[in-house]
Amino acid sequence: MNIITLSAFWQFSLTLYKNDLVQSTLLTWQNDVNANVNLVLLCAMLNQKKIALTQSQIMTLHKKVSDFSNQYTKPLRALRHRYKEDMDSIEGYPAIRQKLLDAELIFEQQEQSLLLAILTQLLAEQTEHMPPEFHDNLNLYQNGLTKTKSSAIDFNIGHMVKLTDLNQYLV
Repeated sequence: MNIITLSAFWQFSLTLYKNDLVQSTLLTWQNDVNANVNLVLLCAMLNQKKIALTQSQIMTLHKKVSDFSNQYTKPLRALRHRYKEDMDSIEGYPAIRQKLLDAELIFEQQEQSLLLAILTQLLAEQTEHMPPEFHDNLNLYQNGLTKTKSSAIDFNIGHMVKLTDLNQYLV
C-alpha cells in the first residue's frame, strides 16, 4: 500500500519549502526543538490528503528518521556550516560548498524514502478502526515534540510560529 510516491513527496516538499515563512518555520523548529523537517513535510502532505496518523505513529516516524539523521544528515550539515565559517581561508570554497550541499540533499531524499517505507509499514499494521474524524498530523507532531522539552524551551516555543500554521500553505 504505497499512498505517496517518493517523487511526489519530494516535489511537494520543494514546492512548500520555497515559501519563506514555511522555510523559516521549519528551520526554527529543526534548530530549537529538534523537529525533523522531512517529517513535518510528510505530516503536511498527509494533512493535505486527509490521511490521519496517531501521535504514536508520528513519534515512531520521528524516532526512526532521527536515528538516520543523527548518524548521517546532521554531521554533514554541521560540516557544511563549519566549512562556511572558514570560507575565506579555503581555496575553491564555492565548488566544495556546492558538493557538500548536494550530498546533504541526497541524505534528505534518503530520509524521505525511509519515512515513506516506515509509513507504509505503519499503515499496513493499522487496524480498520481509524479515528472517526481527521486529526491534524502537524498538531500531533508539534505536541509530541513539545511534551518532552524543558520550560525554558517552552517559553521559546510559545513565541514561535506553530507547525499547524503551515496548513494554510497547503493547496
